[in-house]
Amino acid sequence: MQMIFQDPYASLNPRKTVRQTLEEPLRFHNPKMSAAEAGDKIADVMQQVGVDPAWITRYPHEFSG
Repeated sequence: MQMIFQDPYASLNPRKTVRQTLEEPLRFHNPKMSAAEAGDKIADVMQQVGVDPAWITRYPHEFSG
């Protein structure tokens, strides 16, 4: 993982969903991890930080504040 600065347009690819953005480094560092395992891990992390895991398919511009 890496730090994401306040300006999401400079830090996040607007064409990638939350899942795509988080899955890339997760699977890079865990090459044997399946897509399903990555999705479960991402959903767990989202829940831990107070974001509804149902938002996993949303794009950066769909989040506010």
